[in-house]
Amino acid sequence: GRRPPRANVCVSCAPSRNDKLKIHMRKHTGERPYSCQHCSARFLHSYDLKNHMHLHTGARPYECYLCHKAF
Repeated sequence: GRRPPRANVCVSCAPSRNDKLKIHMRKHTGERPYSCQHCSARFLHSYDLKNHMHLHTGARPYECYLCHKAF
Protein backbone atom coordinates (compact mmCIF):
# COMPACT_ATOMS: atom_id res chain seq x y z
CA GLY A 1 0.00 0.00 0.00
CA ARG A 2 0.78 3.65 -0.02
CA ARG A 3 2.78 5.09 2.86
CA PRO A 4 1.31 8.07 4.75
CA PRO A 5 3.03 11.38 3.88
CA ARG A 6 5.72 12.77 6.15
CA ALA A 7 4.88 15.99 7.99
CA ASN A 8 7.37 18.09 5.99
CA VAL A 9 6.34 16.86 2.54
CA CYS A 10 3.61 18.37 0.38
CA VAL A 11 0.75 15.90 0.22
CA SER A 12 -0.26 17.19 -3.23
CA CYS A 13 2.97 16.82 -5.20
CA ALA A 14 5.93 16.03 -2.87
CA PRO A 15 8.55 18.69 -3.77
CA SER A 16 12.15 17.60 -3.85
CA ARG A 17 13.36 20.49 -1.66
CA ASN A 18 11.60 20.29 1.68
CA ASP A 19 13.42 23.41 2.93
CA LYS A 20 11.28 25.39 0.48
CA LEU A 21 7.98 23.83 1.58
CA LYS A 22 6.44 27.03 2.98
CA ILE A 23 6.99 28.91 -0.28
CA HIS A 24 5.90 25.90 -2.31
CA MET A 25 2.64 25.57 -0.37
CA ARG A 26 1.59 29.03 -1.61
CA LYS A 27 0.83 27.37 -4.94
CA HIS A 28 -1.81 25.27 -3.21
CA THR A 29 -3.18 27.84 -0.75
CA GLY A 30 -3.33 30.74 -3.21
CA GLU A 31 -1.35 32.99 -0.84
CA ARG A 32 0.34 35.88 -2.66
CA PRO A 33 2.15 37.90 0.01
CA TYR A 34 3.93 40.36 -2.30
CA SER A 35 1.67 43.14 -3.57
CA CYS A 36 2.28 46.07 -5.88
CA GLN A 37 1.80 49.51 -4.32
CA HIS A 38 0.72 50.96 -7.68
CA CYS A 39 -1.90 48.44 -8.82
CA SER A 40 -3.74 45.39 -7.56
CA ALA A 41 -1.16 42.83 -8.75
CA ARG A 42 -0.02 40.25 -6.18
CA PHE A 43 2.81 37.72 -6.41
CA LEU A 44 4.05 34.48 -4.88
CA HIS A 45 7.71 35.53 -5.01
CA SER A 46 9.45 38.82 -4.25
CA TYR A 47 11.47 38.64 -7.48
CA ASP A 48 8.24 38.56 -9.49
CA LEU A 49 7.14 41.80 -7.81
CA LYS A 50 10.55 43.33 -8.51
CA ASN A 51 10.25 42.47 -12.21
CA HIS A 52 6.64 43.73 -12.30
CA MET A 53 7.74 47.11 -10.95
CA HIS A 54 9.59 47.75 -14.23
CA LEU A 55 6.15 48.29 -15.80
CA HIS A 56 5.52 51.23 -13.50
CA THR A 57 9.02 52.73 -13.50
CA GLY A 58 9.77 52.25 -17.19
CA ALA A 59 13.10 50.64 -16.27
CA ARG A 60 14.67 48.38 -18.88
CA PRO A 61 17.47 46.66 -16.95
CA TYR A 62 18.22 43.92 -19.48
CA GLU A 63 20.10 44.46 -22.72
CA CYS A 64 20.87 42.11 -25.60
CA TYR A 65 24.64 41.88 -25.98
CA LEU A 66 24.31 41.43 -29.76
CA CYS A 67 21.94 44.22 -30.80
CA HIS A 68 21.89 46.27 -27.55
CA LYS A 69 18.09 46.37 -27.46
CA ALA A 70 16.88 46.97 -23.89
CA PHE A 71 14.09 45.04 -22.22
